[in-house]
Amino acid sequence: MLAPGGGEDVGAIGLGMFVKLTGADTGGAYSLFEYTAPPGLGGPPTHVHTREDELFVCTAGAVTVELGGERHVLTPGAALLTPRGVPHMFFNEGTVEARIIAVVSPPGLENYYRDLNALPPGPRDMTKVAEVMRKHGLSLVGPGTDGPDAARDEPAPPRAEQVVRRMCAAVDEHDFAGFGAFFAEDARYRFGSGAPVRGRAAIVAATAAAAAALPTARHRVEQVAEIGRQLFCRFVIEVETPRGAVEMPCVTVIELATGGTGEGFPEIVDYRVHMDVSPVLAN
Repeated sequence: MLAPGGGEDVGAIGLGMFVKLTGADTGGAYSLFEYTAPPGLGGPPTHVHTREDELFVCTAGAVTVELGGERHVLTPGAALLTPRGVPHMFFNEGTVEARIIAVVSPPGLENYYRDLNALPPGPRDMTKVAEVMRKHGLSLVGPGTDGPDAARDEPAPPRAEQVVRRMCAAVDEHDFAGFGAFFAEDARYRFGSGAPVRGRAAIVAATAAAAAALPTARHRVEQVAEIGRQLFCRFVIEVETPRGAVEMPCVTVIELATGGTGEGFPEIVDYRVHMDVSPVLAN
């Protein structure tokens, strides 16, 4: 028996990784791992396994998995098979830690994690990472890589996009204080042509009021572009109405402070929302 948190720690790429069972433990049947992903973690870049299939089972939080071009959100109890040969990646865009149990068959992936974990600390030398991946039958998918569909541009979300996803997740979960934590104390918030709202506390209150008017609203982040100290974010807001689900296009322009927060990401000093609400009004 292994106690919670037990197993061989082979953490890498920002994930907590614990080997629970190896091929030697299961008579060559499978390996068993537990992954822990802190909020906002981009996870591994899009990659392909050529030797093994993976079964992901979410046990806490929520994990977004992009598999073969399709997006899946796993919540506790949900499972997803990622077959060998199919590009995939996963990340935690929520506000709480996520946990996954991974069953890998045939076994052997533990040796890849051990070799990856043995690389020198500090910024990763991607040449060496690629060598380790090739040794164990894995390859990255994206520009400049030698994996299948190498021309596809599907890297792990950059830091700015991770933060935007966390902000959206906080609003969707009605964690308005968590949303407000991304703003400077004297930040400015403006919705369309409405009067600006000034100050973190007022922004939290305004966001809570807007969410109360549309309690079923959920954000779908489609694009985040970072230019200097500004983020240009394109969303779709999905809302359930008595006549069915509707989508509202939305663009948000975010201005960042010059300093960093405790997490190393600048606070927001100006936040402007431009949204087409006509689909909801029509219902």
